[in-house]
Amino acid sequence: MVTVPGEYDSVVIGSGFGGTVLSLAIGKKYDKENKKNNENKRVCILERGQWWVSHEMPESKEGTTDGKTTIREFLHQKKMPYSTWAYPNDIKGMITAIGNSRAINKVQGLFDLRRLKNVNVIVGSGVGGGSLVYFNITEKPEAVVYENWPTQSDGNPGLENYFDRAFRFIGVNPISTNSSVGRFKLLRAKAFQDAAQAISDSQSTIINNIKKDENGNPILDENNKPLLDFDARLSITEMPETGHIFSNEGPLEFYATVDKGKEVEELTEQEKRETLELKYSIETNVCQRQGRCGLGCIPGARHTLNKQIFSHINKGSPIDVHALCEVLGIEELSLGKYAVKFLDYRELIDDEDFSPIKDLTDQEKAKITKVIKTDRVVLAAGTLGSTELLLKSKKLNLSNKLGSKFSTNGDFFGIINPTKYNVDASRGPTQTSIALFKDGINGQFLFSIEDVGIPQMFAEVFANIFDKMRELKGDTIIPKKSFIKLFNELVLNNLNLDNPQIRNILAKLMDGSNISILSSLGNVLSHLLNIFSRTNLSPEERVSNMMVLFGIGCDNNTTSKLILGSGNRIDLDNNYDLNQPIFGQIIDGMKLFAKKIGKEEDNSLVIPLWDTDSKSAISAHPIGGCPMGDDASNGVVDSLGRVFRGKSGTDKYQGLYIVDGSIIPTSLGVNPSLTITTLAFRIAFHIVGAEYLP
Repeated sequence: MVTVPGEYDSVVIGSGFGGTVLSLAIGKKYDKENKKNNENKRVCILERGQWWVSHEMPESKEGTTDGKTTIREFLHQKKMPYSTWAYPNDIKGMITAIGNSRAINKVQGLFDLRRLKNVNVIVGSGVGGGSLVYFNITEKPEAVVYENWPTQSDGNPGLENYFDRAFRFIGVNPISTNSSVGRFKLLRAKAFQDAAQAISDSQSTIINNIKKDENGNPILDENNKPLLDFDARLSITEMPETGHIFSNEGPLEFYATVDKGKEVEELTEQEKRETLELKYSIETNVCQRQGRCGLGCIPGARHTLNKQIFSHINKGSPIDVHALCEVLGIEELSLGKYAVKFLDYRELIDDEDFSPIKDLTDQEKAKITKVIKTDRVVLAAGTLGSTELLLKSKKLNLSNKLGSKFSTNGDFFGIINPTKYNVDASRGPTQTSIALFKDGINGQFLFSIEDVGIPQMFAEVFANIFDKMRELKGDTIIPKKSFIKLFNELVLNNLNLDNPQIRNILAKLMDGSNISILSSLGNVLSHLLNIFSRTNLSPEERVSNMMVLFGIGCDNNTTSKLILGSGNRIDLDNNYDLNQPIFGQIIDGMKLFAKKIGKEEDNSLVIPLWDTDSKSAISAHPIGGCPMGDDASNGVVDSLGRVFRGKSGTDKYQGLYIVDGSIIPTSLGVNPSLTITTLAFRIAFHIVGAEYLP
């Protein structure tokens, strides 16, 4: 029997970027109040997923060099369920990753693929939320994107006052060299950045910042043209070469402005040392360029939020994490008092009769249903999770805008196959670079294009599918069969996922270090190996001449609305509009890259999620559903995340907040993690004040 207190002072639903910032901020305030007033105020985090760690993480402090408790030891001590990332980095690891999906393991799965009409949305499920599976890019949107948001006109400091603090909280570094303290560019980063520079020189449509030397002067090429900075800011630990460390654009930048209130050049040598010591005491385990960021970082160099949560709890912050707890709904009991109902799956997972591949019956759900009463609810379950929860919370009187302004954030994929030279696609962080494009007519920002690596465990499979699409596309960029259709035909159908025995075996692969269980798949694994390992090339070599491009555009997010569909699960009311001009503009931008990188120039480009019969999209950055507005007639929350009460007016529920991507009212054109974190800091400032911000 798992005991959960019946009351908490604050309940945070979800542990992604918004949920983590709010939990740590409120916990910091409670800690001070508890010590001052001899109180016992606590924050409860309800997270539907479980904890995830690397199989290389020691189970005790005896396996460390500093003698500090590890997350894994902490979880053992608290008897909390957890699993390890998919491993090894080959086709067996790919099968483990498939077994780690919630399509297979409905309770403990990490990867949650939601099918919403013609859009497939992938989100993370675990302590740390989306930070567990995203590709680390931490970019600030252009000011034109958010200039008309309510945050800029509500009389409080606007978003621009919180970006630096969000950067510092996440911890960012550029990584485009093949080793730490390295001088040689990763081949993929070099190919992308050389192409982007050439496009900039000829097209004048790229608006990246100009590279500067340590004295702040523009860096020029051999033709005296300024070089642009295409290095993406990544939430990964990196030890750069010394010239970059102490430059204005180096790792001191955000720590100096936030902690010291100074520019880098104003710091004394002592302050520089102190700032570096602070940074690298927090950001540990340098990137090893394994190219598997979204599958789980084995050395632990990525700045996933489970580390932040554990660190604060380990230091005594009054935060309780209840993982494997899926919230069903929220009810207002009285003014400023709420009941949060949830399923506590921890009551079941050790039961011999429990099957992770089956849906629970109503009777089984009743046995594990619990309720927490609280004065404050922070809903941070992500775009789909928060919107779905509010749609199910029928007793709340909410705006008619609930479900509106859903956007894929303009996510769009392209593949250059083959490239004219080796790009070593499986090496390095999953993403290294970004190019920002503007409208050639009025100069307004439109979209960004980034590089994407191919993890070794998927290399053989993806290479076969990419080659098959190339064969099927002819002289166009649209294949006769999309990536999704081919992946289903060649992989999922061969795994025979309709067979309960196979699904059970896959569900047991949650512990990636337990490779022996793969032998239970027997003929299935042999069959897949026979299909995808027909050459003498290594997985790395199979994708060495393939470049994946990822576009993010400012799309129109007024065409579809999130609703409760079949099975009372989130869905779209109609197909998402994939014929918007922005996607054609992104394709044109990708063609420019293909002309520079492709062996057959732009004929090397393939649009993998479209085919001659249909168009679909995969989004890792869904936003909207609970958009900000000036009042309930045009938004679900106000500029500070407070939920409007009723269909019109500015009356708000006391103590009910939403802090995640669902409140973003427009697409961003860049990855949303920094913007969500920035919004969270702004909301946390309103709730607890500046001194308690993490």
